[in-house]
Amino acid sequence: MSILLLMALCTTGYDNGKDVIKKIDNLVDSVSNDSISQDSIIKISCRELNDIAKISNIEVATIKAVSFIEAGPEHTGFIKYGSPIVHLEVSMFKKMLQKAGYDVDSLSKLHPEALGPLKKDKYGSAILAQKAQFDSAAAINDSLAKICTYWGMFQIRGSNWRQCGSASLDDFIAQMCKSETNQLDLFVKFITNTGLHKYLIAKDWESFAKAYNGKGYVRNRYHIRLEQAYRRFAAQKNDSIR
Repeated sequence: MSILLLMALCTTGYDNGKDVIKKIDNLVDSVSNDSISQDSIIKISCRELNDIAKISNIEVATIKAVSFIEAGPEHTGFIKYGSPIVHLEVSMFKKMLQKAGYDVDSLSKLHPEALGPLKKDKYGSAILAQKAQFDSAAAINDSLAKICTYWGMFQIRGSNWRQCGSASLDDFIAQMCKSETNQLDLFVKFITNTGLHKYLIAKDWESFAKAYNGKGYVRNRYHIRLEQAYRRFAAQKNDSIR
């Protein structure tokens, strides 16, 4: 990274993470309790998206690109009100169960829904099948299932609740269940607290992909797909999440 780029990034304020988090918290808190209590999915508004983008110095097109890769073309964070999209990392769940003293081989026979292949045909879609898989895993061990699951429109794993600024794992999940604005809030906190924020500001797709998607990012072409999505959304000049 060049000296000029570093200077430019510093002037944007991305290194002042506490201020960014505080401002976004204030914005999220301004969402009325009445709207959160409605029996419908609370989708992020155009104004909230643009305000958070401005505060965090991350372009709307960049936020939309990450959401597109993680949650799909509809950019949805929910199955229904109070039920965010989830994706259990089965291999991690098995390892944590084994570490906790469970007989994983026996559990696999008793709970094929949780520990076996995803049953998309049975439920009609991957999203519904993933929810069923999570529910079955939670019946084995609720806390471990929550820790090993990716949540919401930015697919943040439960094990990262501290980096999201949450008071506890349950607080993290409660925020995930409220609204898409809360999910974006958690995402910005996560990338700010872990230092990934700077990669998105600099459009360093590969560094972000490596840290956010893990070792399989090359195989998944995550960085390439992310850049392609960004270019498409930047060209559209549409300031809504969808």
